[in-house]
Amino acid sequence: MLQNYGCQNMVNPIRRILIKHVKESYQDQRFLEKTFASLNYFDVPNFSKAVSQYQKFISLLNKFHIELHFLPKSDKVTPDSIYTHDPCIVSNKGIILCSMGKDQRVSEVKEVKSYFKSLNSVLAN
Repeated sequence: MLQNYGCQNMVNPIRRILIKHVKESYQDQRFLEKTFASLNYFDVPNFSKAVSQYQKFISLLNKFHIELHFLPKSDKVTPDSIYTHDPCIVSNKGIILCSMGKDQRVSEVKEVKSYFKSLNSVLAN
């Protein structure tokens, strides 16, 4: 079982984090152009710029020696899957799977559940 995970306070240093690389969630510029309107985005994100900015974000996290966990690419989810904090709550007693508000995001819960099962994590729901 994955030990010492969760966010039980907002003051201790972050030791490990679950993220999804923008390359895996946004996939490519064509995918963004095809999906952005149905997700209520104001405009189409710029894939190349997003990847560049995300690499800088990862570099910053690495400077603090944070253990990074990445959700894998999936053709079953939308670009909104970049928001890894939405489909689950990670607690010290297990993973709580959430109900998604957008119909297009329901499949994210299954993807997150599969990821945590691959780590032999406890699902609390």
